[in-house]
Parts: sequence; structure tokens; C-alpha cells
Amino acid sequence: MILIWLILLPILGAIFALLSEYFISNSARVVAFLILISGVVLLFFAWHLGESSTSMEDLWLLEFKLAWLPIWGIEFHLGMDGLSFVLLLLTYVMGCLTVAILPTPTKDNVGFYYFCLLSIVAGMCGVLLSLDMFLFFVFWEAVLLPIYFMVAIWGLKNRTFAVTQFVVFTQVSGLFLLLSTLALVFINHAQSGIYTFDFNALVDVSLPHPYGFWILWGFLIAFLVKLPAFPFHVWMPPLFSESPAAPLLVGIMVKTGAYGLLRFILPMFRAELTDVRPLLLALGIAGIIYGALLAFSQNNPQKVLAYMTLSHMGLVLVGIFSQNDLALSGVVVLLVAQALSTGALLMLFTQVGTGLNFINLKEVGGIYKVVPGIGVLCLFFVMASLGVPGFANFVGEWLVLLGIFSNYTWISVIAASGIVLGTVYLLWLMQRLFYGPYKSNLNLVDVNLKQKMLYGVMVILLVLIGFHPAPLLDVVSSVWQEDVAGMDELVLIKKMSLKHNMKVGALYDP
Repeated sequence: MILIWLILLPILGAIFALLSEYFISNSARVVAFLILISGVVLLFFAWHLGESSTSMEDLWLLEFKLAWLPIWGIEFHLGMDGLSFVLLLLTYVMGCLTVAILPTPTKDNVGFYYFCLLSIVAGMCGVLLSLDMFLFFVFWEAVLLPIYFMVAIWGLKNRTFAVTQFVVFTQVSGLFLLLSTLALVFINHAQSGIYTFDFNALVDVSLPHPYGFWILWGFLIAFLVKLPAFPFHVWMPPLFSESPAAPLLVGIMVKTGAYGLLRFILPMFRAELTDVRPLLLALGIAGIIYGALLAFSQNNPQKVLAYMTLSHMGLVLVGIFSQNDLALSGVVVLLVAQALSTGALLMLFTQVGTGLNFINLKEVGGIYKVVPGIGVLCLFFVMASLGVPGFANFVGEWLVLLGIFSNYTWISVIAASGIVLGTVYLLWLMQRLFYGPYKSNLNLVDVNLKQKMLYGVMVILLVLIGFHPAPLLDVVSSVWQEDVAGMDELVLIKKMSLKHNMKVGALYDP
């Protein structure tokens, strides 16, 4: 039942925030923050509850089932393991920080703004907890509506183009997801005589050739668009530069693409991946290099970060399909680190370019003299994004590259070159924006003490994971193991232990 409340809490909070603004002015933001903080507490309670009651025979840390449409085998089926716990925690934390740090973009419709923001969080929680494939699709699509309203109403000058492009890409990819899910269900019915959308049942379906190949690509397109991966990324730069809640989107939404690849693609399409893995690795490498090169040509810092995200997600894509459990653990660490560091930079740049203005590096520069607090914080998060030792990003990148190197030596060398390019364009961005002759057409306001403390939370998290990643790695590594049955690829295991003191090798009992 507690899993339902992880979804219901932000939904009820969204309704309450919408209504409260009619009775108490400026109360919606407080309501949203309190709801999200309550979600963090509830999530840790759920983790403690599940960890104390989970045995080796249990499929999930916590699980909940409720009949929904039994004639079609559709259930309200939720489950949480180490992977979903980490990303759920990231969802709530980034939601809290976005609400606490960023000012409300308008004085009108404030309640509806926070209604949309909390609805996004609720939808993401549904995506991360759903074990029924139909329910997963419902939440996958439900997230689009609040994002559409948030960008269409409170976005900047080119918001119409940005949100239209985003909706078209995600709707088309969602259609592929739905068709592939239905095909999987019908094939399972032909083999078992049972209609079911349950992940635990569909993961073992034997897919005949060539149907398995096309079903795989239906899922891949949906997840690669959300990741985003090259060449499905074109919706991302406009949305990053136009959205008032870009830190929330980069911290949460783009992670659902990686989650889909980890949760569904790896365990369900082991045989089919043999043929498409080289292409997926090539797309990852192309994203790393392409994103890094395009970052150089941008005059908007938000777009620089968008292409940096494309480059990082290229590394994530290569890590996921590298056939190595070390790389898989590094992928999740990198997702967390990238959400914190890039999300923080987006927040800072949003504070610099306010209202209908955005930062144009041709017109703005040398602003450290006016906003030294923002300059110092940006330097911290740029160093983290560069993978400097001592930050969480370094741990994630190191594990991913080390894992890739064991199976694909030359690919790891090429991937490392993207990190080197990242050093150049991020330091170049810092130099243009904060140093040199002062010029600005913006009304610049430095961060206050409260904002410094909140940004400090992200700095502490990045440094803490950077110096002591063991707790996070223990939670994550418990989800992966090598397939000892003779297959080369790594799979997302069905029976898992979530005890922190468990070693990965101890998870399999022959």
C-alpha cells in the first residue's frame, strides 16, 4: 500500500496546491515543497520496510497488486527494487530543490504551475514503479500533459516550437511502445493461453524471429527518444532553453529513457540484442562526439548543457550495452551525478537569465564581478560535470569506462575522448560567461543565503558520492549479475537481494 502513496502523495499535493492558491496567496509553493519533502521521508520508510522483510525468494523489495481489468490481464501492479528506489529518490530530491530554489515564473496561475510540477513528479513515480506494462504506458504518456502546459504557458519566446516538437516526438515514440507491448502480449497469449501485461510473465516470452526484432525496435525507439540518444535528440535543446522547469526535466524525465533500457530491454530481449548491439554502441559513440562538438557552437548556456547531456547520455547508452555489470553500476551512478550537476547548472543559468530574456554569450560576459556567488557555484558544478576526482561524476564515468574497456577497448578510448572535449567546452563556457570584460543586458541578482545552502546540498551529495560511493553502489550492484548460463550479455535479474551487505556474486544460487 505504501507504493501507492508514493504516487498518490504528489497527486493529492497537486490538487491541494491548485486549490490553496484561491484561499491563501503564495501558499502553493509551500504546499509543493512540503509534499515533496514528505515523499522523501515516505520513500526511506518504504525502503526500510522492504529491506527488513525481503528474502532471496522475493522478486521485489516491495510489491503491490490490485485487479484492474482482469479480462485483459491488466492489474494495478507496482514494485520497487534498488534501481527504482535510487531513481525515485532522485525524482523527489530534484523536485524539492527545483521548488525551493527557482522562483515562480509568473504571478498568475501560480497554483496551476505547481499543480503541473507535482503532476510531473507523480507521473515519473508511476513510470518507475509500474510492473504492469499497460500501467507503465499510461504513466509514460500521462507525464506529457503537465509538461506541455508548463512549457506552453510559462516557457520563453520560442516555447510553441519547443513544446510542439517535444510532444510530436514523444507521442510517436509512445505509439511504438504501445504497439510493441500489445505484440508482446499477443505472442505470450499464443504460447500460454493467458492474456497478461505483467512484466514478470512477459520477461520470459520466447519471441519468434523476426517478430522479436521488430518488437525490440519498438521499445528501443520509445526509450531512445526519452534518453535522448542520437539521432532522436532534436527535441531536447529547444525544451531545455525554453522550459521554466528544465532542471526537473533533466533530473527526472530523461532518466526514464535509461530506466526503460535497463528495466525492460536487457532482460526481455537477450537474444535479439546480439544483432543490434553494434548499432546501439555506434549510436552511443556518435552521441558522445556529436553532442560535444555541437556544444562549442552554442551561444545559449542552456543549449550548451543540452548538448552536454546528449554527450553524457551517449556514454550511458554505451555503458548499458557494454555487457559488463561494472559499467551498469556506473551508469546509474552517472545518472544520479549528471542530474545533480547539470540540474544545478540549469538552475543557476535560469537565475541569471530571467523573465523573457535568456543568456546570450555574445551579449553577456564577465558577470563574476556582479554575481560572484553564482560564479563560484557554477565552477563547482562545472568541475563535477567534467568528472574531476572527488565528485560523483568521476565515479560514474570511471566505472562505465572501466566496464567498457574490458569488452570494447577501442570504444572506451573513443568514449573517453568525449570527456576530454567536455573539459574544453565547459571551461570555455565559464571563461566567456564569468570572466573577461563585463557586459550584460540583464538585471543580475546574486544568490542569497538560502539559495547558497540549497545549492550546498547538491555539492555535498556530489562530493559524498565521489568520496564514499559504496552505499549507492551496494544498492545498485545488487540488481545486476552475470548470466552464468553461458550467455555473454548481462541481464537484469528477477530474483534479487537488496541487503546492503550482499555481494553481487552471492546473488545467484545454482
